[in-house]
Amino acid sequence: NLTETTDVKGELIKCPRCGYKWDYTGKANKIKCGKCGRYFRWNHLPHLGH
Repeated sequence: NLTETTDVKGELIKCPRCGYKWDYTGKANKIKCGKCGRYFRWNHLPHLGH
């Protein structure tokens, strides 16, 4: 299980709010959607893999 302090490197993720997909690198505790601006935690996002 990934904790909220996990470093994410180049993961393709999708915003559950607006459906925007992007590659994310950074901390897993506050991931901001580049389109709608919402914040999410890593374990609340659908993971699409690399």
